[in-house]
Amino acid sequence: MFLIKPIIASIYIKENNFDLERGKPSNAKHLNMETLKQVTDYENIKYEMTHEQIQPITENTKNTSLILAQNKELIEYTNKLKLQLAKSYAAIKQSENMQKENVNLKKEIIKLKVENHRLKNYIAKTFTLC
Repeated sequence: MFLIKPIIASIYIKENNFDLERGKPSNAKHLNMETLKQVTDYENIKYEMTHEQIQPITENTKNTSLILAQNKELIEYTNKLKLQLAKSYAAIKQSENMQKENVNLKKEIIKLKVENHRLKNYIAKTFTLC
């Protein structure tokens, strides 16, 4: 009885192209909070969010220069956030690539150790037979 609803939900999800593959093994590792804050420039963004607040415009404001000035500030602020996001995304991608490369290098090291061990055994057997 309890198993039927998840199965029906799973079928519904797959039939409607919501294929969510969860639990797939991945080489990505979680970053600790300090590293994540450094990568995403968290402190600068937090400072900007708290100290560079945009003043609200009331409905009765008819001063278009104030509205235009605040619009310009909002555009500049949005551009700053976009730049920070781009930097964060690039840093995360670089980190993921480095993790993949690290995994590949570890596999290569294991293969080389096995090959080294095999060659040492071959040399030892060759010279002990002589």
